[in-house]
Amino acid sequence: MDICQKENTNSKLDENLSLMKFPNDSQRRIIKHLKGITESKQGIITNIRNKPIRNIAVCSTMSSGKSTLINALLGSDVLPAKNEATTAKITSIYDFDGLNVIKGYCRNNSSIVEKSYDVSTLTLSSWNNNHDVNHICLAGDFDSITNDKKIVAIHDTPGTNNSGDSSHHDVTFNFLSSIPINLVIFVANSEHLSTVDEKILLQEIKKKFLRKRTKFVFVLNKADSFDFERESFSKILSYYQNYLENIGFLEPVIFPISAKAARLFKMAIKGQANKFTSHEIKDFAIYLDLFTSTFKFGKCRQLANSSNPEFINIGKKEFSKQAIRNAYRRSGLVDLEKYLEKYFNQI
Repeated sequence: MDICQKENTNSKLDENLSLMKFPNDSQRRIIKHLKGITESKQGIITNIRNKPIRNIAVCSTMSSGKSTLINALLGSDVLPAKNEATTAKITSIYDFDGLNVIKGYCRNNSSIVEKSYDVSTLTLSSWNNNHDVNHICLAGDFDSITNDKKIVAIHDTPGTNNSGDSSHHDVTFNFLSSIPINLVIFVANSEHLSTVDEKILLQEIKKKFLRKRTKFVFVLNKADSFDFERESFSKILSYYQNYLENIGFLEPVIFPISAKAARLFKMAIKGQANKFTSHEIKDFAIYLDLFTSTFKFGKCRQLANSSNPEFINIGKKEFSKQAIRNAYRRSGLVDLEKYLEKYFNQI
């Protein structure tokens, strides 16, 4: 890196760090702005002053499927998900029960830069690439989390090992210092477990929250990439558990998941299969077969056969809605959703 490149990188880093400030009441003001954007009664959070705010940070190295996992939890294809650095800003999604679209705004510290009443992946890509933006604030509905007694926010952080932009690491850790994090979801890429970058990030996260009462959850994403005819799944889980314990995470909670499959299944169940690309239509059929006959992550039981089965058309084929629901339960995501619901009902 030459001197000019280094100066530009440092300037960008200083700008990001100086903008990412969270005063004590900042989250309350974010929620107030989001309430105004939702406009209708649907999804409105009442009495925000009396409700505690709970925060989930989703962290990973690049291309681990962080954005795909959050899209799956939302049941809506919003966050850009590619095999490259797509998250450049902190993206905070607040749970508004009953909201059937994603709404929100991007900001520069305390100033709103732009609003959207129907946020799409194109909207977020534009906001992520806007140098005047340092934080993206969204309202959505996480199926597994109810906000009757609290307000839950999930924060998507930039991948920390982006060789093209070292500021991503600093933006992430500056943000983790700015608000109280109740739970960290660490997303590991099952195709490349225990890499040097992953270990460094885990050690940093452990050090960051060592003296805090933060809960950790580990997601083995892309678990369908394992060849279980050649590898024992129990041995893989045991290996990763030992790996995490050696870093300092005692008795780690691990969820093997295929976020990509879960996202497609949930979108189909919610009647959003019309948003599939031609490639995703093919992937859907493959995943449905695999998660009906081969893969089963988690402990969710199969749903009993319905006496009045429903069918939906995806592409040129007809699929049983019951089969899709059962495949979704075998994807591993439901177990994570149930864990989150139980955890946030207890704290």
